[in-house]
Amino acid sequence: MSHVAFLTVFVEQEASYREQRRAERLLRESRLPREKTLAQFDLGQFGVVLAQQIVQLQPGTFVTQARNVIVVGKPGTGKRRLAAAIGHQLIRQGKE
Repeated sequence: MSHVAFLTVFVEQEASYREQRRAERLLRESRLPREKTLAQFDLGQFGVVLAQQIVQLQPGTFVTQARNVIVVGKPGTGKRRLAAAIGHQLIRQGKE
């Protein structure tokens, strides 16, 4: 392996490691519940329209557009769980 190829691989691995550590630090500082992520979120419990809206929130474009997201519903319907899951997703995407 040439010096340039070695350094390229090394820098890519270092950048990946730093991004992973940054995400872990932000998750720890956010104090979001670790188990409340979109991977554990069951969209089947919601209607089709609401499930589509939740899927549209996942890329986090509302953050870059500086748009508010309001989650309303009856007690115990998963509003806080959804907010935590979206927070996890945003941190993993590198959005603060």
